[in-house]
Amino acid sequence: MSTLSFLPALSVPLLGLFPNSQALCLVGLVLFNIPMPVTLAAVADLLPYNPGLAFGLTTLALLVGVVPVFLLPLAGGAAASALCGDALREGMAVASGLGWYSLAGVTIEGLAGAQMGVVAFLANLMRELASFALIPVIARKLNFFACIGAAAATSEDTTLPVMIRVTDERTVVFSVVNGVVCSALVPVLIAALLG
Repeated sequence: MSTLSFLPALSVPLLGLFPNSQALCLVGLVLFNIPMPVTLAAVADLLPYNPGLAFGLTTLALLVGVVPVFLLPLAGGAAASALCGDALREGMAVASGLGWYSLAGVTIEGLAGAQMGVVAFLANLMRELASFALIPVIARKLNFFACIGAAAATSEDTTLPVMIRVTDERTVVFSVVNGVVCSALVPVLIAALLG
């Protein structure tokens, strides 16, 4: 876990020094999300002889742990909107798409206009595309559970084949749960921020 503690700190310079680079700001937002699932793996590893209890506790932690998956992108969206001079609520709404570009783009377009809809579509599409490239690297260099944070809402569908290929069965189960919870909350969050 200590190997991941530097990732949120890396996102600050990316967001602060390169406010005009959407790609670097997106990388900064992704770095905010990676550490949370690693904590979940640690809980399961602490109880190797009681897999039922480990699964139950880890599932509960995953459900509760989705909160950072939302809060950190919202904080990143707020920082990016402040640096780019956009409305705070709009930046947070774009970040709350969590990679679900098809829903985020259309929903935000209807609530905040075509320009923000395009920004939401592209930002979330770039996040999903980055996930395809980053998940194998994260699985190899960090931890299987860290892949879940990079995938966010896409961890149940489009990035799931990558998760299956580079992680184990336990991680895939948590990936699906994470994706379902994130996907259910994305439209609620966008509507709450822009409605």
